[in-house]
Amino acid sequence: HPDFPTKQGLIVYFGTGQFLGTGDITNTNVQSFYAVWDDSPTSPYTRSNLVQQTVSDVCITQPAPTPCPDLARTVTGNTIDWSTKKGFYIDLGTAISSNDAGERVIADPRLVNGSVVFTTYIPATDSCTGGGQAFLMDLNYKNLGTYPKPQLDLNGDTKLDSSDQINCENLVGLSLGAVYASSPTVITASMGNVGAIKLIAKSTGQIQ
Repeated sequence: HPDFPTKQGLIVYFGTGQFLGTGDITNTNVQSFYAVWDDSPTSPYTRSNLVQQTVSDVCITQPAPTPCPDLARTVTGNTIDWSTKKGFYIDLGTAISSNDAGERVIADPRLVNGSVVFTTYIPATDSCTGGGQAFLMDLNYKNLGTYPKPQLDLNGDTKLDSSDQINCENLVGLSLGAVYASSPTVITASMGNVGAIKLIAKSTGQIQ
């Protein structure tokens, strides 16, 4: 728990969605990612017991062209009263944008250095073609929200500073392109203010 030892128990992080059969390709139900406090409840929790964070797509290229060639993501930073609420959630897919219909979590998340890191996938709607689209997500483990400082090196200069922001907001997601992406491998690093490197294997054979 982020407030341990004041609060006992574990936070369980998990996403929803599947990609097992042809019927899953065209399924556009809204899927979600959750952080739920397991404090030995006597009855099941519902979403009304959780605080919602809202994810937004933003264009890296500014001013933003249409269509946007390089998407990133921001998220709200809503707080919680742990005496009345039991965790957080974000909705994916069409809850973010109609262009993200069908987005889901089908790879295991990673919890490293205060970050919840995972990939999402949007299948291509044609079962005879490959591709689709993947996003890397990097959320604050405390609230599935934003960070006080940048966490993603947007410009690739191995520094985390204001040049990695868009419209003064810290990013929590980056498009990985028209690929399927594996669970991230997170390696602890010491490169200035960069504390971790996130490696993702793509279906193209590339490592990003």
